[in-house]
Order: sequence, then C-alpha cells, then structure tokens
Amino acid sequence: MSFFELYRMNIPIFAPTVALLARWDSERQLLSERIYWTKAPQPNRYPNTTTLSPNTRQQPEALMHWIGLCDWYHFPNITYFSSWSDLLRKLRATRLSAVSAAMMAANKRLLAELRLTWRKLFVRMFHGIEPGSRLVPHDYRKAMRALYGSVPSKREPSCVRESRPEMGEWG
Repeated sequence: MSFFELYRMNIPIFAPTVALLARWDSERQLLSERIYWTKAPQPNRYPNTTTLSPNTRQQPEALMHWIGLCDWYHFPNITYFSSWSDLLRKLRATRLSAVSAAMMAANKRLLAELRLTWRKLFVRMFHGIEPGSRLVPHDYRKAMRALYGSVPSKREPSCVRESRPEMGEWG
C-alpha cells in the first residue's frame, strides 16, 4: 500500500527524520533506487532551480535536499523519529486515535481545497458552460479545424531510439 492510500485512510504514519534517512542512505545505501544515472550530464540551468545532483551520495547537502522532497515530509500529522529508540518511545507514547483524527481533518480540508481548485479550473476551461450542455461536433477533422485552425498529422512519430541515457549517450 502506498503512502497516499495509508494517509487517506487516516492511518498514523511514522517516518525517519530527513537527517536519519540521509544517514542510513549514506551508510547502507538504503535508497539505492534513488540513484539511477550516475553519469548524467549537467542539465541546463534555470532560475530558481538547484545545482544539487539527485544522483550522488558524495554531497551531504544534495542528499538532504532531495530526500527532503519526499512526500511524507510535506504532509501534516506524520510522526518523525530520529533513532530506533526514539521510534520505540514515540510508538508507546503517541495517541494514535488523536493522530488519526488530525489526519482525517487534514484530509477533509485538502478535499475541499481540491474540489474548489477543480471547480475554478472547469469554469476557466469551459467558460461557465454547464456539463453536458456543450454541442459536440460529429466530425473530428472539422471540429479540430474550427477550434485550432488545423488538423493533427496522421503520420506516426518516429520510433527510432537515438539516445541511451542509461549509458550516458545522447543522440
């Protein structure tokens, strides 16, 4: 079961702190699937982006940065532990029903926010037209030409593989 499913069911979740998970990864390669391309070329630099590589264990600040983006560090009511003894202490002391209730409240707030966001998007997309009231053309080509001034090409895109990123090759 995924983090999101457990969270949506209001099941209390215990997770290591960023520092502890980074330490485990440095010492035991706990997150080996995180590094998939060690010889990746440097990407283009854009404003407001990081220069820290996600594919290294040699830079502690990079490790902390990328691990810190993990989902469970951005949801409320997750209980973090900094050691095994800290986890055991928190498992004994945490009022699981209270954590579950707080998660339920957070889930309700998020659902309300998401519904409002989608309603606003639909109003922008459909300009207030009620669902099901829009006339749908029967001819695809005529509809595309009327809406966009052209029809997408029938040609299939090339399936030639020109790059092998896993080998550090770009074509």
